[in-house]
Amino acid sequence: MADDFIKPEIIDQEIFLDPNKIIIYKTDKFGIFEFANDYFIEVSGYEEYELMGKSMFCIQHPDMPEAIFKHLWEKLLDKKEAHLVIKNLTKSGKYYWSLTNFTFKINKKDDEIIAIYGKRSVANKKSIDFFSKFYKTLISIETKKGIEAAEKYAQGYLEEKQTDLNGLVQSFYSKSEIEKTIAKSKSIKNQSIDNSKKVKNLQEESLNQNSKTQKKSLFQRLFGKTEEELEEERRRKEKKKK
Repeated sequence: MADDFIKPEIIDQEIFLDPNKIIIYKTDKFGIFEFANDYFIEVSGYEEYELMGKSMFCIQHPDMPEAIFKHLWEKLLDKKEAHLVIKNLTKSGKYYWSLTNFTFKINKKDDEIIAIYGKRSVANKKSIDFFSKFYKTLISIETKKGIEAAEKYAQGYLEEKQTDLNGLVQSFYSKSEIEKTIAKSKSIKNQSIDNSKKVKNLQEESLNQNSKTQKKSLFQRLFGKTEEELEEERRRKEKKKK
């Protein structure tokens, strides 16, 4: 069932990504999985039917700060691409690090986001060492002072470095490494989900209900508002600009 997802017990053991392969997945505008390529399935340890209909935050490692994901969604809601170095959790409880590029697809009729794409490749040791410490600091602040305090700390750090989070991530990689991750898959944006395989064990009612629950809990946790409320707020701001 779609609501039977239980996060595994954490195992402090790293899985190393293949430098010749890229993880690719697609979610709806709320971050609910709609597609995962074969390499993502291999690395994550989950079957397709276990991921479809789940929030992508189901693979969030506890060592990842909430403030970073709030930043990510703010970028996406503002229709901007984002680069992150991310620590993810697998079904076995092990973890892997990746350099991840997030982009999106827009419905030209109403200018609304209709899909989000994540592309993950190997993260280098220098960036992992840095972000491990950076994230540990943010989590410590979140735990004691809340997400807003962690955001302010991160913003202060970025201002001191005269960059933004995308720029900070890019500073650890060569242009070719970034381009490899950003490079569009030939088929991902046109690839349809094979319902017979990927969602055959999911009942539609359970899938929809679970998605609604995750939308509410995720965005209310990060922003104190649902994604729909954030979208409405964005529309109002755009109207005022006009």
